Amino acid sequence: MTPNQISGVYGNNITLKIPLTDNIDLDYLQPELIVYTPPETNSEMGIRDISIEVPETCSGAPLSNKTCNSAAVYFPSWIVDSWASGLTLKGFNKFFQIDQDASRITIQNTTMNRDKDISGSALPFDINIQGSQVLVQDCEQVGLPSARCFSVATGSLTPGPNAVLRHKTKSNSQTIYPHQRWAQGLLVEDTSVATYFVNRNTKGSGHGWSINGGVGWNIDGYCEFESPPTGINWCIGCGGNGNDPKGNATFLESGMQVEPRSLFQKQLENRGVYRYDGEES
Repeated sequence: MTPNQISGVYGNNITLKIPLTDNIDLDYLQPELIVYTPPETNSEMGIRDISIEVPETCSGAPLSNKTCNSAAVYFPSWIVDSWASGLTLKGFNKFFQIDQDASRITIQNTTMNRDKDISGSALPFDINIQGSQVLVQDCEQVGLPSARCFSVATGSLTPGPNAVLRHKTKSNSQTIYPHQRWAQGLLVEDTSVATYFVNRNTKGSGHGWSINGGVGWNIDGYCEFESPPTGINWCIGCGGNGNDPKGNATFLESGMQVEPRSLFQKQLENRGVYRYDGEES
């Protein structure tokens, strides 16, 4: 879970400011509502329109190499309302890290150049999300198509809502792939990047079910979606360009794009927020 605010109380019903993105089942859990005062936050920080390159590339370094596996841009815990925009990053082994309890973070219009493949089976991250209310939009991995990575991933128990819009990579070896242990509430839309919402079983350190309450929307690349016990993942308007979606998740309108083209934008409009992103749908 992540810190939240109560917006209303009516009898035994409590309304939270940020909707829960997971199912709290009394048969399996002992949920509690705890009064909590979070630490002081740091806010309104941004970085934009700059280029950063590692002279002797760190791309492809083993994950055990601590020198080469620090993120190019790091949002630590309790950073809020902050952003990175218009960056050109080259030669890193991890490009962005958003820690637990960081929130309302935007990463947009950024290119990441992974110029060397990694040896072995443990793959690095382009963008690793562990915070909440993180928006990744119009970002692209522009390096070697053979440079394998999790282009966007979530960590253990990453709370939603988080969203990835119009992400691009060079090949199916660079994926959108929740990584481990029951993250929640991830929206991925309008992308041709290979996307996996699956049970990772014993991979890694026993990563298990990686995501619950996730939504794929208008995905026309390879997609594999599975629903965990007590939970549901959805894929709506998925499987264009002959990429039939796979898995036991809830699939609707497969093989065609659905309206609205952007679920993210429509949800904003329903809340009275209007914005323009790219071409009109």
